[in-house]
Amino acid sequence: AYSAPPKWDADSAFINYVGHPYAGAIYYNAVRSQGASKTTSFLFTVLMSTQWEYSFGSLAEHPSTQDLLATPIGGMILGELTHAVASAEGRSALRGRPHRASS
Repeated sequence: AYSAPPKWDADSAFINYVGHPYAGAIYYNAVRSQGASKTTSFLFTVLMSTQWEYSFGSLAEHPSTQDLLATPIGGMILGELTHAVASAEGRSALRGRPHRASS
């Protein structure tokens, strides 16, 4: 894994451009939801993606260019969108929506 640069893999578009950004969003929100900045969350996602590609992932295949790019970049985009939705929902809940008594 360390003797050659990453290569273009033959994984499906779904795996590369849906699955990897989804995993990246999980990495991103693991720290973003704890109060980390967008930059720190992105850098954490880059670190986790790279660590995976060059450790456990390299047991199955050579590190992939698409995975090293799509996971953190797509993860940041998807992660920030889901963070914004979750934050908005949290603010709405704190405003005190009327509580319905159960019948």
